[in-house]
Amino acid sequence: MFRKLLRMLAPIAIFSTAIISPAHAANPFDGVTEFAVTDKDIELVAVTEEELFAATEGDPTREWSNPDSGNSGVTTLTRIFTKFGLDCRELRYDVQAKGRSWIFVIPFCQVDDGSWKIAF
Repeated sequence: MFRKLLRMLAPIAIFSTAIISPAHAANPFDGVTEFAVTDKDIELVAVTEEELFAATEGDPTREWSNPDSGNSGVTTLTRIFTKFGLDCRELRYDVQAKGRSWIFVIPFCQVDDGSWKIAF
């Protein structure tokens, strides 16, 4: 789920990061061709998602780190809510990958089969 989301949002994140960073004002895509996470990074993020989807109280933050890729991040449960009668969670992903920082805030809702789907 996270990999598909990253492929969809990476160009937006690249562009928004470039807007914030004056060093990239001339060419916001200079040196960036894709969001550089590995399959193992995705697996580690998925573990944090599973834990936070089940959470209703306690520490809303889960950290992950992949020593092989050098990438790391924090997944934070920022909101629990109901939408159209569905149990929903909003997760914030703070990711450090290949020397860059990325932030994604994504709402998810649990559907009838028990799985969690992106809920924009």
